[in-house]
Amino acid sequence: TRVANIIVHPLTMDGVKRIFEESVLSQITPSGDKNITVMYGTKLSGSASSRAHIRTVNFREAHCKSGVRGIITAMGDGHQIPSNTVFFMLDGMVHGHEAKLMKAFCDDDAKVLPRAKKTMYITCSEASWRKRRARVSKDIPISLVEFCHVVTEPPAANIQGKNRLYLPGTTQSDLLGPFDVPDNNVVWNVKHSEKAKIYGSAMVESGGRMEGDNVEAGPSPKGSDDVPLNYFSNDPRMYEEMDHMCNSLGWVDLTASNTDLCLQCVKKQKPYLGFLWTDAHLTAFKARIKQLVFELFQAQG
Repeated sequence: TRVANIIVHPLTMDGVKRIFEESVLSQITPSGDKNITVMYGTKLSGSASSRAHIRTVNFREAHCKSGVRGIITAMGDGHQIPSNTVFFMLDGMVHGHEAKLMKAFCDDDAKVLPRAKKTMYITCSEASWRKRRARVSKDIPISLVEFCHVVTEPPAANIQGKNRLYLPGTTQSDLLGPFDVPDNNVVWNVKHSEKAKIYGSAMVESGGRMEGDNVEAGPSPKGSDDVPLNYFSNDPRMYEEMDHMCNSLGWVDLTASNTDLCLQCVKKQKPYLGFLWTDAHLTAFKARIKQLVFELFQAQG
């Protein structure tokens, strides 16, 4: 679409910088309470090579750093976080990732950039999470909280207090949720045999049995089976709440695993720049977003 610009991630800071500079977003100068928003979702940055329905991808440090640093240098001198820019850095429910995520906010000499950071706690309902993870023993504890580190220039994020769209409370709260995570049968599904080609190097080697994994009840899928492209999709309302909170003028999606955020931007006619894994991912993404937009127009008459 004219709103969405999707491209394969070059995996270099200079490559990300060049792509941003050539995008519509580079022509926007946010001011006042308006912001450019940048998303990095750890659990959407790739896929584990085995038992991906319960195992999130290992942290991809070079991928994270090249994306964040590329945007920072494209929007300024690289020595400070750009004004009116909000980075949402989601830890994938692995709370030890905070230090790794924050390493991206350094200059070329590894000097920490001046920054303000607020942590939001994104929650989901236990019922929806257990439904998604039906092939896991019901006796093991589960985490329903994802840490979202909101990073901006100091002294504080440029976020005005107002009521949330769907949830109780206001945008000044550090709690966002609870959301219902979407069922596996309603998210973007592909043939299991196609996933390796779509992910490429974003399919990270992993092994070992996960605690509570019921392998007998849920054997690995066959190549012809339809499976979620990513098993950890967010409730689309989460993106709407973030967009509302920041008065966003446009989005950079450094982990464009699926089409949810892109579709939101298309609906609202806001510029979207999404970084994908491979050419195969790009082809599939374009086909899916075109189909979703077509269905949207049909539904609206």
